[in-house]
Amino acid sequence: MFKDALLENNDNSIRDNLKKCEKLKKDNDEKKYIDPAIAEEHKKKGDDLYKKNDFPGAIKEYSEGIKRDPTNKAIYSKSMLDLHKVMEFGCALKDAEKCLEIDP
Repeated sequence: MFKDALLENNDNSIRDNLKKCEKLKKDNDEKKYIDPAIAEEHKKKGDDLYKKNDFPGAIKEYSEGIKRDPTNKAIYSKSMLDLHKVMEFGCALKDAEKCLEIDP
């Protein structure tokens, strides 16, 4: 509706309302995406791939698990280990710091 309004009247208040609505929708979509049960499934898939030495595949699964449950320290820890294996030390450090931030 705000996009249609911008076609008729290019007003700053309409643009501001459009940005607020888009931000609210994005935040709401992110909250709906969080699901700890699905995060555990991705963690288990990542563990299986790690055992098969498929580190990039495991990183992908752990990354999805982190998106699903950003408060799970175990997934951050596993992701850090895999990133270290593929020599992505900067990303591994970020995951280690996040893991410590969650549970010192």
